[in-house]
Amino acid sequence: MVSMRVEYAMTGPLECDADLHYSGYEDTSPDFLCGPNVRDCYLIHYIHRGEGTYTLRGKTYPLAAGDAFLISPREVVYYASRREEPLSFYWFAYNGRKAPEFTRRMGFSEAQPVLRLHADNRISVQMDRLLQTLEDDKRATMRNSAGQPGTFEVLSRLYALFR
Repeated sequence: MVSMRVEYAMTGPLECDADLHYSGYEDTSPDFLCGPNVRDCYLIHYIHRGEGTYTLRGKTYPLAAGDAFLISPREVVYYASRREEPLSFYWFAYNGRKAPEFTRRMGFSEAQPVLRLHADNRISVQMDRLLQTLEDDKRATMRNSAGQPGTFEVLSRLYALFR
């Protein structure tokens, strides 16, 4: 696994039910701190390993391997690695007409921005597949008229994450 890999799949503003903006993976440094940070889309991070914290609306949540946390549009957030065990995480950002509904179906809410997932989940495997799909699609000829990745394959990978 590389220390940081970002793939872009920009498909335009709110014209469809779900629209992947970008996704990636990062092994953070011991002094990693992100924030104050505000996004214009939904952004979910899945903690692959390490420990840290996530702060939203003045409340700080501990993070550990197997957790997922949500950054909602227009929320000011902070997240940081624990020096002794820096975070490694996947992320994906999305929007679209049904993005709020999809987010609720995954189990996130205003009262629950961090999910503790089962230890046997396959999110890391699915995220690796998603990133590989995006990487492969950059080289493939299956592109829409705007030259963007094959949206159906990408979205099917995202849908599989929290099922």
